[in-house]
Amino acid sequence: MNCREVLLKLNPYLEKELDIFTNKQVEKHLDNCPVCQNEFKTLARTLRIIKAVKAPPMPRDYSKIIPGASNSPERKC
Repeated sequence: MNCREVLLKLNPYLEKELDIFTNKQVEKHLDNCPVCQNEFKTLARTLRIIKAVKAPPMPRDYSKIIPGASNSPERKC
């Protein structure tokens, strides 16, 4: 695998979505490529931060802010 291929697979690699063969190919490349290792570390750190951030609560009157929204939890399709 080359750098371009690995970079496209880093997110699925981190999310454990790759098959075993592709996973091993990515790991082998990462073991030997400092540039991709850096990208991997940066992406892993970014994903950890994103997953740690909690969404703020919705304001009680969000239906006044967002046209068409309802304060009711029921969906209307």
